[in-house]
Amino acid sequence: MKLNRNRTVILSLLSLIGSFAFYLLWSDRCEPFARHIMRPKPPSVSSIRIEGSDWLGLNPEPVVRIAFNANSGDMTAIISHKKLRPAAKEEAEWFVTRGGSSWWSAGRMNDGSQFFMHSGRRGQEYLRIDETGTNAFYLLWGI
Repeated sequence: MKLNRNRTVILSLLSLIGSFAFYLLWSDRCEPFARHIMRPKPPSVSSIRIEGSDWLGLNPEPVVRIAFNANSGDMTAIISHKKLRPAAKEEAEWFVTRGGSSWWSAGRMNDGSQFFMHSGRRGQEYLRIDETGTNAFYLLWGI
């Protein structure tokens, strides 16, 4: 009798662990672009680079940096989907001082650069599109 109960407990725990592993491996919660920016990912989005402190989506104060390329139509769709608004020059200057890895080259704001932001429930969201209109730098600053 006790052996059957132990076996049931062990099988239940293994089932729970297996379900959690499946969730992590097969859901788009492990795809930061889809989780933080837009789901489904627009077709032209490529060259995605990610750095962050919110891999499971549970961090109450996330800092996530995503750099990507997309065509202008998909950039417009992303801006609309995220409800981003043009940001003030002071906010843009703050954005470029938020360092990260060497690939995070958000750089200085040039005349052709566009800068957007949104205050969301998880923090401030920033999106800089460089002068080419196809390279974007996204920052979720939840601190």
